Amino acid sequence: DQSTRVLCSGVFDTQTFTIDAYVTYPTADTTAPLLTLSGSSSETVAFSSLYTDKGASWLDNRDGKGDILATSGSVNTNVLGAYMLEYRKVDIAGNASVVTRIVTVADLEAPVITVLGPSSLTRELDEQYSDSGAIWTDNIDGSGSLFASGESLMTSV
Repeated sequence: DQSTRVLCSGVFDTQTFTIDAYVTYPTADTTAPLLTLSGSSSETVAFSSLYTDKGASWLDNRDGKGDILATSGSVNTNVLGAYMLEYRKVDIAGNASVVTRIVTVADLEAPVITVLGPSSLTRELDEQYSDSGAIWTDNIDGSGSLFASGESLMTSV
């Protein structure tokens, strides 16, 4: 805010008077609010998990302070990819601030492989062996079967 000295003088009823006063008037607000993300500007969350927006806080020289959630964007944890959340605060004078957060939905779980049959065995030299195979399951890709292929590592002593 600024103050201005006002000096007035005049005559009223044959009396001369002088008024010396200071008038305070507000200056224009040109300062945008300060926005601060709660947490990191980039986050990674697991596929099909629950995501909760951590929000942001704002501080303004005229409007005070507060908290906000994302003003645009959303996160779908059932679809892999990167999502942008935008936080926007406009103060009463029309000054705006924007910050963003990138949330990446990722496959953080490795597939589970289960060996069918014994995981270790001993065979006689030149004895035939038939692999029982394995099965795999994955939280995104489903499931399937695996079979060993290739030459034996040692056929004689």
